[in-house]
Amino acid sequence: MRTVIYLDEVLVKLCGDLLVNLLLFWATAQITKLRRPFWRLLSAAVLGTLYEFGYLGASWGLWRGFAFFASPIVMLSVFVLMLLLAFFPLPGRRFLAVGGYFILIGLVSSGAGIMAGYMFAENSVVKYVTAIAAILALAELGWGVVHKVVWQELLHVPITVRLGAAQVEIEALLDTANNLRDPLTGDNVIIVEAQALGSLLPKELLAAVSAREFDFSELTAAVADTPWAQRFRLLPYSSIGMEHGMLIGLRPDEVTFSQGKSKHRLEDVVIGIYQRSFQPEGEYSALMHPEILQLATLRN
Repeated sequence: MRTVIYLDEVLVKLCGDLLVNLLLFWATAQITKLRRPFWRLLSAAVLGTLYEFGYLGASWGLWRGFAFFASPIVMLSVFVLMLLLAFFPLPGRRFLAVGGYFILIGLVSSGAGIMAGYMFAENSVVKYVTAIAAILALAELGWGVVHKVVWQELLHVPITVRLGAAQVEIEALLDTANNLRDPLTGDNVIIVEAQALGSLLPKELLAAVSAREFDFSELTAAVADTPWAQRFRLLPYSSIGMEHGMLIGLRPDEVTFSQGKSKHRLEDVVIGIYQRSFQPEGEYSALMHPEILQLATLRN
């Protein structure tokens, strides 16, 4: 029995697979907050499409090796290589988490595409359009809902700020309005009341950073030729009633976030020192964006 292969259908399938693969890697990068160049995501998508082409050709009898392409070991190896092309280097646990997100997005989008294909008499174009729409929805809309439900509902998060041998425990409030970043490094900023950092700083430095009308030049002179000089910087910000405000930034050694019995650490974060109190009840002494906790969880 002869197998009839329509070239236009093959091209549609391969182009559709390439686009879907590329969007899957893009959506995974969006959700996991990984910044990777476009060419790496495209390379991983091309690898997946080449494997699909090899599998299809072998299944149609155009060449030998169907058992090879259908082997679970080969499938897993290609999957791992695709992830490495797109996202290497990553710590082991985060690599597994990223792979899990990729699989989850792929399952949801492929399920939507298959369902749409059945509804429209196996129309390949409809199938791919539906799958693409599902990926975009997960990356832009669906993840936003998950983000609000999972991260913002936690509200209060205990954090530990470590600086050398000293550390202090602080209650932080998750606040989406606090999206401040260090202009030099792009690192996220956690805004902390100055008095909450009392056990971390020498008395003279605490007095300098706690003053409501602080003079950064005086602080710079005070820490000159000391190890503290590399830890302080200025953080410009804008808020209601303060278009050109300035906070003193302090770089700690690490910040630890507690979630139940789990602890997650983050080093690339800056403490913005706030000279006033957030609220009189003292229920929290820090404000941080939920993205910071999400990053810490994904990296550990």
